[in-house]
Amino acid sequence: MTAPRQDITPITHRPLTSPQDLRLRIAEINKIKPESSISFEGFTSTHRAKITRWHADRKYFSVTFESALGKDIQKKIDHQIGLRTFFRVKLISTQLIFKATVVRIINANTLELRVPDTLYHQQRRGALRIPLKSNHAVFSSELGLFKVLDLSTTGLRVEHLSGKKEIFVGRELFQTQLKLKKESVFIMDAKISNVTSTGFGIRFIGLAQAEKVRLKQILIEALQELFKAPNS
Repeated sequence: MTAPRQDITPITHRPLTSPQDLRLRIAEINKIKPESSISFEGFTSTHRAKITRWHADRKYFSVTFESALGKDIQKKIDHQIGLRTFFRVKLISTQLIFKATVVRIINANTLELRVPDTLYHQQRRGALRIPLKSNHAVFSSELGLFKVLDLSTTGLRVEHLSGKKEIFVGRELFQTQLKLKKESVFIMDAKISNVTSTGFGIRFIGLAQAEKVRLKQILIEALQELFKAPNS
């Protein structure tokens, strides 16, 4: 019997308040046109759609659904200006959650909505998590050398395919080293937070605040390389 997956880092929801972070998220949306799970106030059904364009300057964004909206929803939108909708949007760097109001129906598959006042991001690590390019970073410990898949100021995920018995949730690792492409090196203790068939998560222990600030700046630069934000 397969044991349930363990994860010691809880899901968090936090508002995005930094103008720089907001610009990066919007740039990422417009770059990848992310899939979204959408529900409408007063309806229990959930719909899948892509955000096709986010016009922050004009305060609206557009979504295109996989299939035409039902006539009951279209009728509700026509008769109720500002119908509220609830979004869960999958980005590469995080997952966004927000409420928005419908401005108008473009056609049975496309809506325009008003840009929300607040965006919340949800992820298992309570910090911005950045996917890294191949060979951008290496994590080393007594378990060996591992390629880093994504990184935040509180932890990282590495790739491994061997299924080593010594890799298990809760194992502490001492004097581990994170080496980034730009020759930046971070040394800290760590703990394995989750394990899957293709990799495992690491939570940093005892990383000094000054080092977190330095690491965050490197992460922001890495994200800007992936998604060039306007006015950045």
